[in-house]
Amino acid sequence: MNSNDELIKITKVKSTTKITENEETFEVQETIVKETTVIQNTIKSKPSLEIFGVYLVNFNNSNGNEISGRHYAVLLTSPSKDDKTMLVAPITGKKPGKKYRGGFTIDCCKYQSNPTYKNAFVYMRKIREVDKGKIIKRKAYSLDQSDITKLKDSLNGLLYK
Repeated sequence: MNSNDELIKITKVKSTTKITENEETFEVQETIVKETTVIQNTIKSKPSLEIFGVYLVNFNNSNGNEISGRHYAVLLTSPSKDDKTMLVAPITGKKPGKKYRGGFTIDCCKYQSNPTYKNAFVYMRKIREVDKGKIIKRKAYSLDQSDITKLKDSLNGLLYK
């Protein structure tokens, strides 16, 4: 158990006992020290989510060519106060020689010290609405200003062709 979840409570209890011996009554006072371990119920809330932050998201329950499984994704909107959902754009590793469309490329070396792939592709065409509960991990990193500009340009290109 984590020491942050435990609290040691020390209680002093004073008691008086009357003892009768040979028709004489004595009062004996005792102080008893009790040590109790109290388990605290700590609620660990997820940190606030940041727009243009990259989070690991669970994309289960997908069909056909939709992104499925666990993928990093860029958060595009704040969670809705009504239903706690938000829009995200999934990210996938960019394999050399494969053509990708409907998004933009980011350099993984800017954000990770030892990336699996040198580049990653942000699928703007596959933007999804996900529940806040689908966020698996805390923010991995935030996009820098040049990649935020690419994201906005890509979104404008998709919406206003």
